[in-house]
Amino acid sequence: MCPRSLVRAGEFCPASWKNLTCWQGHYCKPQSIYPVKCPMLTPCPEGTAYPRAYRMTGLLVAVILFGMVLALRLSRGIADLIQRFIRFNSVITDLTHYMNPAKGAGHSDSVAGL
Repeated sequence: MCPRSLVRAGEFCPASWKNLTCWQGHYCKPQSIYPVKCPMLTPCPEGTAYPRAYRMTGLLVAVILFGMVLALRLSRGIADLIQRFIRFNSVITDLTHYMNPAKGAGHSDSVAGL
C-alpha cells in the first residue's frame, strides 16, 4: 500500500498498492500518481524527480547569441554593400558626364542647313 505521504520524488503511485519508479523520459514530483513527460531536449533518466532544463536553457542561449552575431554580420555586410553601390553609381555618373558632355554648350547634334 502506498499512502500519498510516502510517495517519494522520482516515484509515482498509480494504485494504492505499489510505488513505481518514474520512467525514462518522464519525471515524477513527490506524491505523484502518474509520470509527466519531460519537455523536448530535456534529459530525464529513470527516477527523475524534476526535469533538468539546464541543457535546454544553454541551447536556447547559444541559439540567441548565434542569431545576434549573424544579424550583426549581415547588417554590416549590407551597409558595406550599399556604400559600394553608392560609390559605383557615382563613378558611373561621372563617367557618363565625361563621355557625354552637356548638350547646348556650343555643340550641335544636327547638321547645319539640313
